[in-house]
Amino acid sequence: MMDRDLERPNPDYERIESHLLRRTRQLEILCRAIHQLNLALEIPVVMGSLVASAMELVEAGAGTYGLINQGEMVFNEYRENEKIRPINIVFSRGVGVPGRVMETREHYISNAPNNDPHVLPQMYQEFAFYNIVNMPIFNRRGELIGCLELHNKAERRPFDSNDVTVLQGLAASAAVALENAQILKEREEALEALRKSEELYKTLARNFPNGTVALFDRDLTYTIAEGTELASIGLSKKSLEGKTLWEIFPPKFCEIAEPMYQAALDGKETVSEIFFANRIYLVHTLPVKNESVEVVSGMVMMQNITERKQAEKERQQLISLLENSSDYIALASLDGKIIFLNDAGQRLVGINNIEEAKRTVVFDFLMKEDICDYMERVLPAIIKNGRWEGEYRFRNFQNNEPIIVQKNAFRIADAKTGKPIAIATISRDITERKRAEQEIIKLNEELEKRVIERTAQLEAANKELEAFSYSVSHDLRAPLRSIDGFSQALLERYADKLDEKGKHYLQRVRAGSQRMAELIDDLLTLSRVTRSEMHRTQVDLSALAKSICQELQETQPQRQVEWQIAEGLVAQADARLLRVVMENLLNNAWKFTSKGIRSHIEFGCEIQPDGQMAYFVRDSGAGFDMAYADKLFGAFQRLHNTAEFPGTGIGLATTQRIVHRHGGRVWAIAAVDRGATFYFTL
Repeated sequence: MMDRDLERPNPDYERIESHLLRRTRQLEILCRAIHQLNLALEIPVVMGSLVASAMELVEAGAGTYGLINQGEMVFNEYRENEKIRPINIVFSRGVGVPGRVMETREHYISNAPNNDPHVLPQMYQEFAFYNIVNMPIFNRRGELIGCLELHNKAERRPFDSNDVTVLQGLAASAAVALENAQILKEREEALEALRKSEELYKTLARNFPNGTVALFDRDLTYTIAEGTELASIGLSKKSLEGKTLWEIFPPKFCEIAEPMYQAALDGKETVSEIFFANRIYLVHTLPVKNESVEVVSGMVMMQNITERKQAEKERQQLISLLENSSDYIALASLDGKIIFLNDAGQRLVGINNIEEAKRTVVFDFLMKEDICDYMERVLPAIIKNGRWEGEYRFRNFQNNEPIIVQKNAFRIADAKTGKPIAIATISRDITERKRAEQEIIKLNEELEKRVIERTAQLEAANKELEAFSYSVSHDLRAPLRSIDGFSQALLERYADKLDEKGKHYLQRVRAGSQRMAELIDDLLTLSRVTRSEMHRTQVDLSALAKSICQELQETQPQRQVEWQIAEGLVAQADARLLRVVMENLLNNAWKFTSKGIRSHIEFGCEIQPDGQMAYFVRDSGAGFDMAYADKLFGAFQRLHNTAEFPGTGIGLATTQRIVHRHGGRVWAIAAVDRGATFYFTL
């Protein structure tokens, strides 16, 4: 079955194989073309080779080239089907496709030239092309020096971005070759002129790249000076020739340069780097000899190497950064060979040195069981998307144990062609973090188990509490009712037989049993508050407060109390439990203002400094000493005498538990005989 599956055609595989073959062929053509361009020493040969290679590269039927001459693009030959014929066509800026390229400095593609406004009708008729691509050619200074134009892609296929990509690489190589040919041509012309004018000066290069070439005599006077770098340091051929070293340059430069000049006059060559005019120059002095091998003058060549030195510095900084990074950083070729691995990476996987790393491939760093996954999932993602990121496993070379890392792999492409050339990987060891995560998961599982056990214990305790509440509710209330009832019967039936002291004792018995019953009721309320299930709804606190205040006023209609209830206060809470809170707080306000002739009780809300809404009940009653505020919310804790203000001391404890169940807090601010304010949040 597997053999039959392998024999069955795979369209994706065939398509990929076809694409790879086409790309391989293009690379072969490109490599051959670059080699031919580098060998070409004359401009026509360079451009002819460029056109021929470009036609082969993108399968074009015809092609030509143009060179900038006095601001115009000039075409001198046209190649079609292995035949070359001379032409003489000149395009000005903005005229035709070449003029358009001169204007925009960008490539131009037209796959429908008969309808293209930039394609001149006479050109379309003369050359009979059905599509066209024109690529600009720039020198190293970014100046447009020419263009490459191709016609008629094979099988009438359109030119596309892939063609542009490969042609850009070819054009860049041609630009270098063209510049070299131009430099060589100019240098040969300069040397020829020099041979005619000065036989002694056979080694002068008129256009020394990024530098200056000069001859000086035994008085250190410059006799000839040339070079592109003169203008950049504020000098010229005219200002230099006929002047001495000390007349032109500052003393610090002269102190370094003069010994080198003298050495040249003594027949010795010297090379040194000198910092001058905020640039770094490579200064090379050498003797100039006549046919008799006598030193007749000296030559100095100064080349601006500032960019090169800066690039070297940046390269060293980058290398230092990579080497000193605590993360694993590696670079591998497309065939998997390790090119670079920093010290942290070597330590992580147990490799001793970079030489050992370079003898390995990417697969050596993976656990054996992960190799297929890397080939099928990770590598295709890097090639297709340009990067891949995720958790992965490396292999320790010493003990073969897995190392868990956070891996970030990305594709590196050639700056000119955009073609992938390597894969870089930056990884961080997260083995300990993953181990800690597993520990946390284990602890959470244990904690969850403990919570379940504790919940079961709490449920058992609640059942016991319910049983206790039932006992209190039924078993304790009956005896108390009997005590109160029989005491009342004694007072009513035997009042004439009891003296005042006996009646007083029975009244105290009744008061004690009634207070005991109140305590039992409050304890049961506190127990139910703790155990009851909450049902949050929108509660109208203003309406609730008004209802309770009305009930209180009806119990003592003769009292003069000024009620102030804020309108529109609502909250998400359990309506039944919140009524208990409001009843406790308003009952306390009613109770502790009972000694005043005219009292004030207010319910409202305030925004706290932390932005939270706090509701409050404020009264003008007896207040309390803030020194004892921490005792307010404890069960059976009272700050006033029972005879003065009756109560069980359970109400505020119940209030606090309800507020806490709502995720809020409750507190109070007061002063003796100046009233109190109780705040709560939900």
